Amino acid sequence: MWGWALAHPYLAVTALIVVQTVPTLWARELWWLDELRHAAVLSELLDHGHWLALFLNGEFYPDKPAGYFWLLASLSLVTGTQAPWIHFLAVAIGAVMMAAATVWLARIVAPQDRGLALTAAVVLVTGLFFVERMHYPRMDPHFGAFIAWSLGAFFLALSRPRAVGWMVAAFVFSACAVLVKGPIGIVFPLLTAFAWLLWRGRLSRLFGVDVAYGIAVFVAILGLYAFGLYRVQGQAYLQALAGDVGTRAVADGFRLYFHLPHYLFMLAYRWLPWTLLLLVLPWPGLLSALRPARLGAARAAGDGGYAFLVLSVAAPLVVLTFLRYVSMNFLLCFYPALAVLTGRVVLDLVPRRALLFRSLVAGLLLLGVPVLIAVAWRNYYGFFLAGNLVAGLVLAPFALSLWLRRAAEWCRWLPLLALSVAAVSLPHFLLTLPALDIRKSTRPACEAARPYLEAGWKPLVLRPGRWSGVFQYYCGRRIPEIVGWEALLGEIARRDKVVVFMQEGGWAQLAPNPGGFRLIGPQGARFVAVACEGCGR
Repeated sequence: MWGWALAHPYLAVTALIVVQTVPTLWARELWWLDELRHAAVLSELLDHGHWLALFLNGEFYPDKPAGYFWLLASLSLVTGTQAPWIHFLAVAIGAVMMAAATVWLARIVAPQDRGLALTAAVVLVTGLFFVERMHYPRMDPHFGAFIAWSLGAFFLALSRPRAVGWMVAAFVFSACAVLVKGPIGIVFPLLTAFAWLLWRGRLSRLFGVDVAYGIAVFVAILGLYAFGLYRVQGQAYLQALAGDVGTRAVADGFRLYFHLPHYLFMLAYRWLPWTLLLLVLPWPGLLSALRPARLGAARAAGDGGYAFLVLSVAAPLVVLTFLRYVSMNFLLCFYPALAVLTGRVVLDLVPRRALLFRSLVAGLLLLGVPVLIAVAWRNYYGFFLAGNLVAGLVLAPFALSLWLRRAAEWCRWLPLLALSVAAVSLPHFLLTLPALDIRKSTRPACEAARPYLEAGWKPLVLRPGRWSGVFQYYCGRRIPEIVGWEALLGEIARRDKVVVFMQEGGWAQLAPNPGGFRLIGPQGARFVAVACEGCGR
């Protein structure tokens, strides 16, 4: 198995992702607020033709560019449906893109080391956070893949005196990243390139003619998109977009945020099980490498590929730590580079330290068996989660096998780890999460309210904070949203029959003194529907 995978790393890692994602495409509904909003934006795009300027609940949606939604729309048009599984298919495609980018980065920095490319891919797809994000319909894996491709192209271009093709490719990938999620898509690669050239003492390379060509192509791509926005919506949408980005920039510019400790802590948790490498590394030798003399020697040694990857991890952390908005999804931006660096560390471990690391990972997974089984009975939701029990029973033999084979070579142990993670993830995503649909999705509330809406009752939404449009997708219509109880009661006073969608916290405030309101479903869910007849009187 390992020999075949070495020869076909792209196919091998794609197969691992397909095994974990395809069976779960139809497993659960959309839950999280971003999932629901993005589904509503897709509906607006397809139903009203908003291919450039995005809309949500009939209003401008300048929060994200349109790139990711073009993928969703393409999948929807090909399959003829806007069902939730389209969104899960899109994020699975993003996971394959990111894994392919990881293999490519490894081959760039170590073209003769086939084992590094495959090891880095296994590191990526066995990371618990990445496994989770393979089933979370968002654009972050696509964003991270385009950034990784841009980084690889920048390294290939900047390693040469002149490389027009690779430089233009680097800026094209960055432009794609910007179209998927925003300006960070160019900030991270450019900052990494600048830091690496500064490290190598070659900043003048930034003034090459190929860099000018790349910038011109980048500006042309985004300029064409901006021109399209102007043609279809005029200045209004561009002003909304500039205001959304500008407000964040001003807020970040006049306040100092220091989120680095938070990101480092969360990265340590979300990079498991590979974070356990920190416990087995030869720290005295590593710290001695930071001496000025050794750093100076390393500065000019080789082609600087690994230094480039280190900076591609450090640079985003520096940027993120000073931004007002904290999001763990940004960690995926440097996951491919971090996977390659981790793979290099794994392969360079001496046998004694490698045995200790494999023992720690197997021990962690063995510890997870009773935890999963216990959580099946004792959990936040108050009912039995069969998926957790199945996951614990599936994990037990795999974790025991990893423990018994902890002295094996990497070529035997890593495939077993990959299969273990894939096997234990399936019960979680096939059984546990679907069991929570009733508690977390807006679909039960919309289905409970559908007879009322078809009978002509007026729908309203008590908007949950700043999140708009979360009921639009499953209710199949634009719904007026009201912020605050006073405004909601004022709106209800002018109507006779009203259905109000709200979060469970809103009903909890109303339940002790409901007046004319009554809960129509579902009890105990995160999102509920409340009916009121004659409230205007």
